[in-house]
Amino acid sequence: MRHIVILFVLLIATASIAADGSYTTDNSRKLLDECRKGAQFRDSPSTSSQENLMYFGKCTGYIRGVADGYYLAGMAAGNLPAERRLCVPTSVTNGQLMRVVVKYLEDNPSQLEVNASFSTVLALRKSFPCSP
Repeated sequence: MRHIVILFVLLIATASIAADGSYTTDNSRKLLDECRKGAQFRDSPSTSSQENLMYFGKCTGYIRGVADGYYLAGMAAGNLPAERRLCVPTSVTNGQLMRVVVKYLEDNPSQLEVNASFSTVLALRKSFPCSP
């Protein structure tokens, strides 16, 4: 039953985000801020707020979307060199992807004013490089 309630809350939160179109990640600072809030839900779901649950969904959905999009674009482009490809193992969870991006942004504050999708790709390529 708890899973159904969580799924319902995520569905409502996602629908409200899509309806007002307010979620953009113009820079990585906003992504970092929202992913930190999402991490609070991941670390303590029983004591976390519904807002943190919403940020967890927004953050992980955004990062997974960037990762999948970048992977598919690389496949379409063909022979990209290994250092430009992204190889996220299928066993990696959305929560792990979120932690990778948060850590990268915390360790690289110069990236905070960069487009969020660009810094997300840099973080993931650093953590999940492809073999040549």
